[in-house]
Amino acid sequence: MSVSNYVLYEAYGNATAALDNIEVHWINKPSVLLLNKSYTCFIDVYIPSTEGLPVSNFCPKLLLPNLLRLSMTHHNTSVDTLQYSEELVLKETSRLGRFAFSFAPTTVGRFNINLSYQQVTVWSCQMHIIDSWFPSDKAEINGPLLHAKTQGSFFGQRVLDNRAFFIVSVAEPCYIGVADSGNRTKTWSAQVNPGFTKVEIVDKQLNLLTISHLGGPSSETIDTKTIRVEPKQFSPYIKLRQGQEARFINIE
Repeated sequence: MSVSNYVLYEAYGNATAALDNIEVHWINKPSVLLLNKSYTCFIDVYIPSTEGLPVSNFCPKLLLPNLLRLSMTHHNTSVDTLQYSEELVLKETSRLGRFAFSFAPTTVGRFNINLSYQQVTVWSCQMHIIDSWFPSDKAEINGPLLHAKTQGSFFGQRVLDNRAFFIVSVAEPCYIGVADSGNRTKTWSAQVNPGFTKVEIVDKQLNLLTISHLGGPSSETIDTKTIRVEPKQFSPYIKLRQGQEARFINIE
């Protein structure tokens, strides 16, 4: 059985259109994505009615479907450079004004989805793919949130490189540690306090830096913990109690 990875992401868009009287809405942002799996999404392109009616459907007389183009660009967030750009196929559906497109996320980073009309951008949506995790039937994933369904739920992170790190926010204490690549053998872990924790792998050790607010700005505390990592394949993991949530933070 092939193993895919969940993707934790945030997406926001519906920016002010560059052309007057055009509105675009991404109507079905998926709550869960898998790396290397194709997803079909839909956008509605609207032109406000000139007769005082509610926002109308697509009007071919004012906007020609065959002149619409959709593209996706991937940016390297560490140096803010363009990694690649690709055209996405935009297909008309049976509903006027509704278009379908497909994409398959392959890595983490910042992506821009851009809709243009006659080479003028009319809408863009920015998507941050924050991190990717091994699938678990113990977890509910919704965008950047992990929600534990069972007691002692574990989530194993996909290690991107030797300095892979992530930032997680929890409202209650939880445990963070390391496990082997299959997330079967779990070694040392440490409890982290409520707040923001940066988890980073550096030189065969897992560094945990937690910033907590215990009632106000004056009561901010910083706690640092280190976990030794054996020289083999491993992944950081988070252990949550039933009902507990962890939110992954976009660092930009």
